Amino acid sequence: MVQDDPLDGLLTFQQLQARAQRFADTPTELKLSREITALSSLCLGRSWMTHDPLRIGGLLTDAYKLVQLIAIYPLDDTDRLEELLQDIEYALCAFMRHKPFSCLAEHRIAFRELGLAIGLQAISKMLKLIKQQSKCFRHPNLLIGLLEKLYVYYPVHDIIEKFWLNPKHQSFDAWQEHSDINSVMLATSLHPDGYLQL
Repeated sequence: MVQDDPLDGLLTFQQLQARAQRFADTPTELKLSREITALSSLCLGRSWMTHDPLRIGGLLTDAYKLVQLIAIYPLDDTDRLEELLQDIEYALCAFMRHKPFSCLAEHRIAFRELGLAIGLQAISKMLKLIKQQSKCFRHPNLLIGLLEKLYVYYPVHDIIEKFWLNPKHQSFDAWQEHSDINSVMLATSLHPDGYLQL
């Protein structure tokens, strides 16, 4: 189990549970309350801090899932969202401090950077949804403030995409050895809505 698996599992179960509640004939044995409680306790007090761009992108994607669950279904989990956004801010700040995009293409891992590029595109979507559905969130102004700090990094997705769209950068072993996942991640970053929207 990697560090973010409990969060991914929790959000998936919460999404399934919320969706199932819309159907009156959902059998009781398909309720996921026990699983949600178990994964929720695994997430309790956990730090989501990381220096890995792929994981930062995954956390941003998870945060957007949580925003959608709170706004649409509605799920009462604003505290978890606040903690998650704060950890993402620390992680992004620490990652960018090391000037990661100054390295040559042969020393960079495309799919990890593209994972970040995908996640960064969720920032503007979160801002928009929280502003539209502010009544669904406790402390919406705090969340908007956190997202506005993160928005400073939003243009980085364009830098990553342009770099890896360059055929010259795709000619190195670093791209070729993972060309399948790199191509999928690049395509997802260029058209992220199908992946990001619940």
